[in-house]
Amino acid sequence: MSVYTTQGRAHKGDSRLGQHANPTKRNIMAAILQSRGPVVTHKVVIWGWKFLKMMSSKQFIGVANDLQDANLGTVMKFQTASRLSFVFIKKPPHEITEALAANLDLCSLEYYTTRYNLPVSKSVPLGIRHQLTSMGLVPYS
Repeated sequence: MSVYTTQGRAHKGDSRLGQHANPTKRNIMAAILQSRGPVVTHKVVIWGWKFLKMMSSKQFIGVANDLQDANLGTVMKFQTASRLSFVFIKKPPHEITEALAANLDLCSLEYYTTRYNLPVSKSVPLGIRHQLTSMGLVPYS
């Protein structure tokens, strides 16, 4: 499956992303922004983007913090029974200004909106999904 934006950026399943390459910051950013739903975890990225399976959780957290600094979302941490989990909450598409959208060259705003509006991935732990829903950060999924 190949999907392209009008800007010609590579998306999920696109062989141009380099199936066996070491993850680059740009590829990780694109994968986070293009992942399904408003919530993204390390596991969501490595399960949804097979060429990023070698990405470490430290790389994910670093790039998620960079996206937070760019005002494209928020990084939150949750303590689960077995470990500390980091999630990236994507900024709702209606809150992305024209100036911010102009700098969003990793995917089109239309594609971002489509992917954002999909249900939260089942690989996000149920407890975290419930906490985010009760906090009003994501709709029930």
